[in-house]
Amino acid sequence: MKRTLIILVSCMALLSVTAPSALGQKKSTNEKVLLEHRNQAADEQAIEQVIDRYIESINLCDTTLLRSIWSYSDAVSYIAPTGYYVSFQEMKDNLWIGVFGNMFTSRKLQKYGLKIHVSGNNAWSEFRWTFDAVKTDGTPFKSKGQETQILEKGADGWRLVHSHYSGSAQ
Repeated sequence: MKRTLIILVSCMALLSVTAPSALGQKKSTNEKVLLEHRNQAADEQAIEQVIDRYIESINLCDTTLLRSIWSYSDAVSYIAPTGYYVSFQEMKDNLWIGVFGNMFTSRKLQKYGLKIHVSGNNAWSEFRWTFDAVKTDGTPFKSKGQETQILEKGADGWRLVHSHYSGSAQ
């Protein structure tokens, strides 16, 4: 009986020394997971804001807004039914001004089914869209499709580096 009591007291003493540090490690791990979840949610929210500004830049044909969301790196590219654009300047001049600005008097791009995937400082998004516009001759134009975008996070936040859109099969 005395031996059992000594073993029991020793075990309790050992637990009192090791349990707080084990609980502290668990708490630290839980805090780390919670912080990562918060960072992921903040990144997803920031990316959705970039996508919303991207849509607004098309709807308003606003190249200043466009400039605020795209990277200026050599890796920038944009694939669309109207062409393959391999620099910010080419995309701005030929797509935003050349197509959105010169072909339409009004534009309304809307997204739905947005999915955002974040991996460190890189992310990609997928969404479907509808585009209602009025051509310069006054005729209505409607299309729908899907788009994939690739973004990078830098010192100035999330920026688009690639977009690929295509119309839906009719």
